[in-house]
Amino acid sequence: MRDADWVRGTPGKEAPAVSWQETPVRLALTTAAAAIAGAVVETVGVNHTANSALYVSSPAAKVQMTVFVCLWAVTPTVWVIGRQSLHTVTSLVGGHRLSDGRHRFITVGVAVLVATAAGVAGAFARGADTGLYLGLWRTMATYGVATSAAYPALLTMWRAWRALAQRRVPAADQVASDAVPELLTVRWALVTALGAAGTLVSIGVFATGAQRQAWIAYSRQPDSYPPELVVVTGLLLTLFLAVNFIPGWTSWHSATIRELETRLPSAYPPQPAWRERAAERQAYAELLQLPQNLRDVASSAVVVLGPLLSAAVSLFLPSRG
Repeated sequence: MRDADWVRGTPGKEAPAVSWQETPVRLALTTAAAAIAGAVVETVGVNHTANSALYVSSPAAKVQMTVFVCLWAVTPTVWVIGRQSLHTVTSLVGGHRLSDGRHRFITVGVAVLVATAAGVAGAFARGADTGLYLGLWRTMATYGVATSAAYPALLTMWRAWRALAQRRVPAADQVASDAVPELLTVRWALVTALGAAGTLVSIGVFATGAQRQAWIAYSRQPDSYPPELVVVTGLLLTLFLAVNFIPGWTSWHSATIRELETRLPSAYPPQPAWRERAAERQAYAELLQLPQNLRDVASSAVVVLGPLLSAAVSLFLPSRG
């Protein structure tokens, strides 16, 4: 595969451009529609039983329902951003991309497993009485929509990893104007996808914590829904984000280091002009956006740790009925 093909993809097979910035009205309408759908899911039939009516009467339950509606509302934005990142990476790989079957299994299978475990664990902690009428099914429907919305962003991380795995050390005739856009594009796709998926997952964990507080307000039994379940959910989803993001990020870092070493090999004293070479390497590293300090690493770490942080914050929500 030629390096130029890696950048542009195979002619005639370029991924269609996705520009959500050019369609703010459409995004606003889909966001409103998703919020309405979430409100319908959260409110229809809540007075079906006396216990359900009592459950939703508390302020904590209203907070829970509001957070779940917000989770529905952000799904269109997460989906569009994920699709944009996915199309960008796909255009880099072009027609030479390998099968993503295993990555789809990891992305969807583990996400569904974690979401199901979170919903079932909450239902198990509460016992047979689920409080909000059809509470388990409402929660699973919300998690299902959220998983679907996050799927393109999560798949982007794996496809970026595959794209970098297919990339070799630049040939002698490849110019830096080809290599730099390649690496910067993959970096942008990885960070953007992580931000979209991480935001959605963090809201989901916060919603789980809000659900716990609503149940406590209804049952008056704090021990019936232990905080450990919320923390474990946040920990599992934090690990899930890390498993998806770290392989692509480390591959990008390795590929960028290889580009730097190939283009400007290190020079050491007493080699001639080693000071000039050090300055050139530093300038090229900055152009490639290699992390020069902890800021870039810390920003990604905060997003990865977002679910766990959301779990901790949600435990401080008021639970009085």
